[in-house]
Amino acid sequence: MPDQSRVVAQPLAIRSFMGRHTEPWDTQPDMTLCIIGTISALVFLTRLHDRALGQLGKTMLAALLLFAPIANAADKLVPDSWDQVAKLQAGQPTRVIEKNGIEHGGRFSALTDSAVVLTTAQSDMAIERTNVRKIQIKGNHRVRNALIGVGIGLGVGVTIDRTLGSYFRNEAGQSGSARALTFMAPIAIGGGIGLLTSGWRTVYQSQ
Repeated sequence: MPDQSRVVAQPLAIRSFMGRHTEPWDTQPDMTLCIIGTISALVFLTRLHDRALGQLGKTMLAALLLFAPIANAADKLVPDSWDQVAKLQAGQPTRVIEKNGIEHGGRFSALTDSAVVLTTAQSDMAIERTNVRKIQIKGNHRVRNALIGVGIGLGVGVTIDRTLGSYFRNEAGQSGSARALTFMAPIAIGGGIGLLTSGWRTVYQSQ
């Protein structure tokens, strides 16, 4: 770096700088070969590059599809029995979605043959069974969410390995432990986020 700075400050010193390489035209062949290599790569390797990107997309899709059945199996099937709702505990956070799309939130109070009763901040609210499309409770989907997070993390890890990982292996010789960390870190982060999140679980859905 000091040599380059001296050349910029004193243009006449360029001959002295280049002479240290025993060849005044040392950089010109290097630049020419770089240009030839770049053009050759664009001409001859474009299709190979496109196929590699296509394979990468298929790998990510396969990873997500692999974890989708596992995630679905971790969650219970949605019951269509109205009597199932009666098993809810009083005071449990509940959300009722009507067939017209209107949502009602509150705490479960009671269930009759014709309506579900929620306790809201204002008063008790009875929603007719014929209008109910779905009843949900604040559930624990941590296992399912963790599996989904692991699948997404695996896809991210594959993407990093096939892009930045390839670069570092070619340029700096990426070690096996560093490559393993490329997969483990996104998987751990995705699974951890999934464990920390929970959503609404459907306990009734009209047919």
